[in-house]
Amino acid sequence: MALWKRAGKYYVKLTAPDGTLIRRSTGTTDRLKALEYHDKLKAELWDLVRLKQKPKRTWDEAALRWLKEKAHEILPGRCEPDPLVH
Repeated sequence: MALWKRAGKYYVKLTAPDGTLIRRSTGTTDRLKALEYHDKLKAELWDLVRLKQKPKRTWDEAALRWLKEKAHEILPGRCEPDPLVH
């Protein structure tokens, strides 16, 4: 576990179970909260790799993905303006 303070905030550095290196800000200036963040992140990464769980997604992420996947169906060839809409 690597936990350090820089510019007033704590940062974590850890290696995920699949070998990827993760470095990110905890977003807090409290060491105990930073340790809690580290432990929670490590547990979530372990769950993703070992238990084959999918990561949790937000509504915004899901909506954006849906829009990207359905863009060709929603706007097929709609280059010219609609004459009924002013």
